Amino acid sequence: MIDQVLIQVDDNGDFSNVALCAASIGFKARGRDVTRLTSQQIEATQASPDCLVFGGVPVVRDYLARLGCPPPELDYPTSLHAFLGRKIEVTSLGDIRRRYNEPGPVVFVKPIQQKLFHGQEVSRFRDLIPTSHLDSTTPVYCVEHVEFISEWRVYCRDDQAVGIGHYRGDPLLFPDRETIQRALRAFAEEEGRPRACALDFGVIRTGATLLVEANDMFALGSYGLSPSLYSDLIEYRWEQLVSS
Repeated sequence: MIDQVLIQVDDNGDFSNVALCAASIGFKARGRDVTRLTSQQIEATQASPDCLVFGGVPVVRDYLARLGCPPPELDYPTSLHAFLGRKIEVTSLGDIRRRYNEPGPVVFVKPIQQKLFHGQEVSRFRDLIPTSHLDSTTPVYCVEHVEFISEWRVYCRDDQAVGIGHYRGDPLLFPDRETIQRALRAFAEEEGRPRACALDFGVIRTGATLLVEANDMFALGSYGLSPSLYSDLIEYRWEQLVSS
């Protein structure tokens, strides 16, 4: 049972984004004791599984690590590879740098360690400048490029879709319902999956619906989800993490 919720704020005591505000409203509405703390104050707090922390990914990951329960990297679960519609490989930044010493085909490069850098399209060496501070051994995903013209986030609790939000592209171009349902059924069979998460789907110019990526609920944006449902999903995933 969650006794207290700590929500990250900036040095002025303000929320830095809508998701933090929505989470605070939702937890309060559901009767939780909510305290606003800066990242430094959260870092100085004694970690307890009964005290839920919600904020930026590094802050939450650090707190969970202190509890001995860091979340798994999700992104492209094995059970959902059939829904990607494109090639994906695990490699290193050093390998990508060597490949793009000369211009080449566009690929999407994303760190395996969440938020280590922003995932980005790469077709030439200078596209990798934002990663220059990282070691060449840094593991990354290299994903075949596709053009999504509409992208949606499907929030999941166990094997059910419980909410959806549009976040990029054409808001009137909806992903295929049957594809989403088949993906949910496939993901339900994966051992160790998060009980609360989000699957992002995109529509490409042919009209096909493809999986963009999967996201863990422990530190995830709200995209218009009701505050009560949003906070419930965060708490549901937290309880799974700290009890594993």
